[in-house]
Amino acid sequence: MTSRNTHHFAAYAFAENFAIPELSRDFGGIPSLMDPRAAFCKTLPHGGTVFVYNFGAICFLNVAPDKHLQEIMAFRKCRVPPIGEASCPEDFDVEESPDDRPRVEFSKLVIDQLTPQRMEVVALTVAQSSAMAYYEALYFKTHNKVMILVEHLERQGTFGRPSRELHRLIAETVIMRSEVIGVLHLLDRPELIWDDKTMDTLYEDLRTVFDLQERYEALTRKLGHIQETIELLLNVTRHRQFFWMEIAIVFLILFEVIMSLIR
Repeated sequence: MTSRNTHHFAAYAFAENFAIPELSRDFGGIPSLMDPRAAFCKTLPHGGTVFVYNFGAICFLNVAPDKHLQEIMAFRKCRVPPIGEASCPEDFDVEESPDDRPRVEFSKLVIDQLTPQRMEVVALTVAQSSAMAYYEALYFKTHNKVMILVEHLERQGTFGRPSRELHRLIAETVIMRSEVIGVLHLLDRPELIWDDKTMDTLYEDLRTVFDLQERYEALTRKLGHIQETIELLLNVTRHRQFFWMEIAIVFLILFEVIMSLIR
């Protein structure tokens, strides 16, 4: 019976996007086999590998959990200004077992051999899932802000907030939608597995485990709904501003008429 080896992937998301060429040079990374402009990897002195992605995610492979923070701190020193806190951790295991049928289970991939190409595909998928979790959490924060404004409109029947605040919320939503698209720009089947029949067969199952496509579509729909709601509030604000502008014009006309009569 051939022995089994289990490899552990752990990904973290950050608020910032990463400039890969500069970070790769400062951090001492090796360009990604998948897309050298979008990612790089580095073998760590104490064992294991770290993958860094331009959409603001890091994925550790076979790195002890107590070393994650240490490596994140070292990575943070390469950034000026430093990156924010790591969030939305995502874990996944890959089991090498030549005697078993290759398959994807709920939280594990069983495969005959974990090649460097397969490592990159799995690491990217786990990193994307972590980044999606970050944007899902960010969506709920934005949603709560918008719902507070909607509830105020329901109670008061009017909306007196400055339009600048709504413009900021619209900008946040648009930026978030564009960043989500950027996170999943590699959702198309990677070229690395075109000649790998086993991984090519398992890739869709691997992506399904993390519900990447479904989460992406749900999040873009929700962000679109938020944007429409904010635009509605902005229209209410504009109508209110127009109303008071019309009142001011009427008073100015009355003032002119009165002054003419006095003269």
